[in-house]
Amino acid sequence: MLSSINSPAMAVLPGSVKVPGGYEYVVRPGDTLWSIASRLEPGGDPRALVAELGNETHGTTLMPGTVLHLP
Repeated sequence: MLSSINSPAMAVLPGSVKVPGGYEYVVRPGDTLWSIASRLEPGGDPRALVAELGNETHGTTLMPGTVLHLP
C-alpha cells in the first residue's frame, strides 16, 4: 500500500472505491503510472508517487484490470 505518501491535496480518482486505509483503483486502458500519479497530485511533481506506484505493482507492466491501492 502507498503508505508513505500523505498529501492533503491528493485527489480521488473517478471510479475509486473507498477501502480501509485509502482507495482501490482499477487500472483502465491507457493508464500509466505517470498519468495516475499526475491525476492524484495535480500540479505536483509526480516522480515520487510514480516510484511508489511502481513498488505497488512490483515493477510489472501496468495492465488494465490491475487493482492499485491508493492513499
